[in-house]
Amino acid sequence: MDWRQGAATEIRIASGSGVTAKLRSPLFAGPSPGPFRVVRGVGGDEGDAKPAAHTVQDGVLTLPTRAGERYRIVAQAAVTVELPGTLEPGAAVTATATLSAVGGKTLSTARLSLGLPDGGLGWAVTPATVKVPPLKPGESAAAEFTLTPPPAGAGRFTVRATARTSDWSVSATRKVLVFDPPEVGARVRDDTTRGDWKGVYGGDGWELPGFGRKNPEGVVLDTAQAGGTWTWNGNSTEARALQHPTEAGRRILPSWYGDTVSFTVDTGANAKAKRVALYLVDGDGAAGGHPRDEEVSVSDAAGTVYDTFRTGHFDQGFWVAWTVKGRVTITLRKVTGANAGASGIFIG
Repeated sequence: MDWRQGAATEIRIASGSGVTAKLRSPLFAGPSPGPFRVVRGVGGDEGDAKPAAHTVQDGVLTLPTRAGERYRIVAQAAVTVELPGTLEPGAAVTATATLSAVGGKTLSTARLSLGLPDGGLGWAVTPATVKVPPLKPGESAAAEFTLTPPPAGAGRFTVRATARTSDWSVSATRKVLVFDPPEVGARVRDDTTRGDWKGVYGGDGWELPGFGRKNPEGVVLDTAQAGGTWTWNGNSTEARALQHPTEAGRRILPSWYGDTVSFTVDTGANAKAKRVALYLVDGDGAAGGHPRDEEVSVSDAAGTVYDTFRTGHFDQGFWVAWTVKGRVTITLRKVTGANAGASGIFIG
């Protein structure tokens, strides 16, 4: 098969036993099948091939084949759509839809339109349609549209460009991500507090692996991708060990662990910024001669990185914090040592 933005432009079939082939494809699906030819013959230009009898019903092409014959289903028209992959709520962007005569047939006058995601709820596009004059084989025509997402809401959506005549329609899709870019303040490192976090970190909420959590009000704290949990010491006397969240005088050395450990924090695009802190401590120390070193990064839903750094060895424990407004993912990746890890995440 040959493809263009999710739609086949040519489908090739080799019949070994002379069966009846039934195919479903966007090439001949939708309210009216797109312009295409079904031909048989080996190689050669499309114009030299012989038409092959077929039928199309309910988006399914039925093609009786002969043993040993080769067949091609060749599109005569193709559509592409180009626009930014990430959009901000309420911010207009330009989308370009292009209709091309990709076969050996002249295309009749068509209209290009841009279909809105989610039935158009909250979205806007102008103009509604653009008239495209007849296109000779090899010619293309492009039309620009102004696309505006809803002022609120985020997610992944599909935008569809369609070229339509009274006889046929062809389309192409493009997936986009709509989100509010977060605001991420400068990284702050704290080597002093160590395990004495109460009254310093986590005023709004926290989670300690294996030792519970306090849900931060108005903040989504997702630790589903944080990996496994481990406790080096559940009753430690070391200053680097964290204070137990509910038992006075008890200290603990827990950790999430994995080659990659990640957390997603969403404070809300319209909410106040929050301090987001991690406590990092290598409970193994230099045991076995393989001290941990990990890379820490802060990124958004589109993959844009706002901060990244290497921890170096951290057996004595330290804090790292950012002021965040919006949605971010904090990712820790193993550089050296058994794995990457974090001993707690704290909001406020």
